[in-house]
Amino acid sequence: MAEIQAMTLTQLNSYVGEVLESSFPEAVWVKAEISEFRVNGNGHAYFELIDKTGDVITAKSKAACWRNVVPSLMGKFFEATGVELASGIKVLLQCGVSFHPVFGLSLVVSDIDPSYTLGDMARQRQEIVNRLKEAGVFDLNRELPFPELPQRVAVISSATAAGYGDFMNQLRSSGYAFYTHLFQATMQGDKTAQSVISALDKVNEHFDDFDVVVIIRGGGATSDMAGFESYELAECVCNFPLPVVTGIGHQRDTCVLDLVANQPVKTPTAVAELLVSAFDVKMDELVRLCGELRLLTTKRLSPTAVAPLVSELKRVALAKTVHERTELRSIVERLRSESVRLVSDKKHEIDLTEQLLKFASPLEIMKRGFAMVSKDGKRVRSAKSLKSGDRISLQMIDGSVEAETK
Repeated sequence: MAEIQAMTLTQLNSYVGEVLESSFPEAVWVKAEISEFRVNGNGHAYFELIDKTGDVITAKSKAACWRNVVPSLMGKFFEATGVELASGIKVLLQCGVSFHPVFGLSLVVSDIDPSYTLGDMARQRQEIVNRLKEAGVFDLNRELPFPELPQRVAVISSATAAGYGDFMNQLRSSGYAFYTHLFQATMQGDKTAQSVISALDKVNEHFDDFDVVVIIRGGGATSDMAGFESYELAECVCNFPLPVVTGIGHQRDTCVLDLVANQPVKTPTAVAELLVSAFDVKMDELVRLCGELRLLTTKRLSPTAVAPLVSELKRVALAKTVHERTELRSIVERLRSESVRLVSDKKHEIDLTEQLLKFASPLEIMKRGFAMVSKDGKRVRSAKSLKSGDRISLQMIDGSVEAETK
């Protein structure tokens, strides 16, 4: 039997490495999604890159970026995109390909093209916008009238966020009386969207108690802005019955939530300034009206203007007095005449009543030959109540007689 020709694993891996390195003598550009990213204490950065079809991972590889490249690479990406490298971001990396007999395939990152990431972010955002427009809700919250005096404010934020503190301090220092109620929510991480939706649901239960809702976020990594690039959260804001003000980014950050909000501003401080400015406008208007009233009053009450007014007032008052005096006399005469008539009518009614009562008196009736019949001291009203042999009394005008019935 012929001897089998075999290679050691080291020989095989070395051969594979030689083939790979000869096949990729220069760095190549690789499109991938970051599933893990970390910078070690030694300054080196390590990636886990994946490729997906839908939700199915079709490829996975590790990559490294040496510490002499990390600062420029990360700075370049942040400068262009406004976000930091993090899980879930799609990137275009320039990588060298190598194969180590022990550690296997590895990619060494030497450069990054931020325009690819920007394009993917813009594509995802546009897809959400298109879905909202197709559903007919994209403009709903933006079209709500903003209150002239947004005094009652529902605040969605984290109580420990620096931006929330800045917002509250700005309102307190304004000198106006704002009523605020905090609805706590997670403002970073993969639970951001659902947490903010839950807070909005709680506000909606008491929406009659508020004029406006503000969603604010300050501090933290700008990569956490990804939590606000959510169709479900954007749809919830679109359909919300109160105007929503957002202040969740920095000067150059814009997310889907900003596109659908009634009033999108950049920071929590800017949100507070927006609310305060509404009161400033009304205060300026009030000061202007007070000035106009003072000027008009001064002009109306000048000596030359007052004299004709006083003369006219006297004339009108005198005419009114004469008219009222005449009217009063007429009323007095009518009252006197009416009183005499009423007294006469009432006296006549009393006389008639007195006559009727007199004619109805039992004595007057007995004078006409009638008698009252009683038995055992009780008045007899009907012959049917008597029987033969009953003793009865007949009361007449001049006395009474006893009788027996037969």
